[in-house]
Amino acid sequence: MPFQLYAFMFVNYFVLLRDRLESYTFPCEARFADLDFARDVYSKSIRRHLMNGTTTCSYFATLHLEASKLLVDIVREQGQRAYVGKVSMDRNSPVRTLRGREGGREGQCDVICVEVVESGSSNTRKSHITRLFNLALPLPQKFYVESTEQGIKDAAEFVRYTKRTSIGPPINTGASSVPPRLKRVMSETRIVRDRRESLGSFTDLESPETSDPENEDAAMAAALAAAGESGTNGKAGGARDSGVMGKGRRSMSLCHSSYSSSSAASVSPSTGEGTPQVVAGRGAGNGNKSSCSATSVPSPRVQDRFDAFGDAPSPKGTLPPPPLVTPVITPRFVPSCTPEMLQALGDLSRAQNLPVQSHLSESQGEVAWVQDLHPECENYTDVYRTYGLLHERAYFAHCCHCSNGEQDVLKDHKAGVSHCPSSNFMLGSGVLNVRKLLQRGMKVGLGTDVAGGYSASILDAARQAIIASRCISFTEKDEQDQPYEALTIDEVFFLATQGGADVLGLGGAVGNFSPGKYMDAVIVDPKTEDGPLDMFDGEHLHAAFEKFLFLGDDRNIEQVYVGGKRVL
Repeated sequence: MPFQLYAFMFVNYFVLLRDRLESYTFPCEARFADLDFARDVYSKSIRRHLMNGTTTCSYFATLHLEASKLLVDIVREQGQRAYVGKVSMDRNSPVRTLRGREGGREGQCDVICVEVVESGSSNTRKSHITRLFNLALPLPQKFYVESTEQGIKDAAEFVRYTKRTSIGPPINTGASSVPPRLKRVMSETRIVRDRRESLGSFTDLESPETSDPENEDAAMAAALAAAGESGTNGKAGGARDSGVMGKGRRSMSLCHSSYSSSSAASVSPSTGEGTPQVVAGRGAGNGNKSSCSATSVPSPRVQDRFDAFGDAPSPKGTLPPPPLVTPVITPRFVPSCTPEMLQALGDLSRAQNLPVQSHLSESQGEVAWVQDLHPECENYTDVYRTYGLLHERAYFAHCCHCSNGEQDVLKDHKAGVSHCPSSNFMLGSGVLNVRKLLQRGMKVGLGTDVAGGYSASILDAARQAIIASRCISFTEKDEQDQPYEALTIDEVFFLATQGGADVLGLGGAVGNFSPGKYMDAVIVDPKTEDGPLDMFDGEHLHAAFEKFLFLGDDRNIEQVYVGGKRVL
């Protein structure tokens, strides 16, 4: 999720991508040079995502090194698990001076609203300035661009800072730190120890305690050397988450982890063609409460950690926790980065075993633009491959217009896709055929893409993903000339939890309640007073789950846990 865009959610949805960047995004991002402003936006945004049940996010910061470091600090302060990237961009950034409407005062930038006026058979964009709010920041002529040399140095320094300051969250062992119903969830989903060999892989990311300082220094030296080779020519080019429900108040314990947002319930192992099924744990006491538990297929090499909840013997040889905050290499997208920048970022990612996040094939215009900029590459995806940015730790937002060949390349490199349906609808970018990607065996999660998307809740992303898949089922057919089957509610929930964890390379550590994983979870009360949904006697637990997914919001979320620690 691009953090800076949180500042202007709900604004300017009838603007094409490139115009939106130049008229709204870049001017707003420029304000993050002011650390007071950055702290205000970052603190509110992280808090808002936690309130919506988001336990794990992948964030785009801005190109400002100090503001990006500040984001790392604030994420740790609030206890969210996050991948944070300092944005890299050394070309095709705005270079003009923006002027306010009133009095022509230089340095005052009013928001530009764009309305679409239909003219004949084509749509003509008509722009007019409206004083919705004032950015009130002096903007020099080259107000949002970095030189190639400085950008490479800052990316390496950001990685060093994040790895030095980020450690795994402490595990609370006190009886009061975990609600009794969550202890029941963990107990009910226990898997016998003789199945431990079948557990899936732990994240391949190093924690700061196990990382090799010599390798870090070598990577830093390589990045700086690359910066030296690229010179100082930093011009900004002009091209540019079944029991019967009893009476009384009841809560569900739900597990979550996803790219750029959250929500949760738990899923069981896939059945049939891979559809995850929601299962209910047994209630306790008088039958007025029950828990939603998970028995999904677990992951290799992860050790049991039930001792953290006081429910099991201490495991032997447990692995260290994943870092609470992980640095992620973040080229904004291909048009914003020169070949020199892309190559240096690819080298840094591979040298330090770091994840990569960026955008890919969001709109048709963007695809054409990349082809013009890189005629030497076969397609958009090939640009990332050429410069070493495409591998098993890479994940890309959107991918609406990737060809079959590009999808094959993404799968072969084990890269992940973040499906951002709300953003795609609101910006008119396209509709991703998620069913097709799942049939190909690709990693897919959900993203909010604020403020391309209008909501910071992954619940909204899940709802929009269902609508998007319905649209695809109306318009596209598979190789057997049959309509693509729309995604089910359980499948979409899987994408919002375990799917997102898989995309981030954290599938062995979080994403569901399998034994050995860290407790990233939200406590949901579907019967909260004055809440957005109503429950009735005799309704099954799955009904509560479905209602929460379609109607629920932050009012239903009682508590949020990350790594067993309550953060909200």
